[in-house]
Amino acid sequence: MKDKIFFNQSQGIAIIYTLLLVSVALAIVFVLSTIFIGKLKLIKESSDSLESIFAADSGIESCLYSVRKQQTPPQSISNCPGVSVPVTLSNGVQFQIIPLGSQSLRSVGIVNGINRALEVNEAF
Repeated sequence: MKDKIFFNQSQGIAIIYTLLLVSVALAIVFVLSTIFIGKLKLIKESSDSLESIFAADSGIESCLYSVRKQQTPPQSISNCPGVSVPVTLSNGVQFQIIPLGSQSLRSVGIVNGINRALEVNEAF
């Protein structure tokens, strides 16, 4: 009879240990996944930020090319692509040109809601 009682108690303890071990493992996985998901979002945003800087640079280069291609003075920023509406490039990023004067402009790169701007003064 004593052996039977001892056997039943040891089965109950094994289940409790198993549940404790599984719950600790799940807690560790939850904490690590929370940390890594935050890091992955940060990596994605930094990638989008870099793409938006490149889009802004493309906007400046496009505008400089357009202005320098004009044969008759005065050369005008208002004829640049992207002045009135954003231009969407082949990879889906956008840029928009904002004239700051007759010789200065700001190009804003837009990627997934992240905007980065570059400015050129007295470029012509």
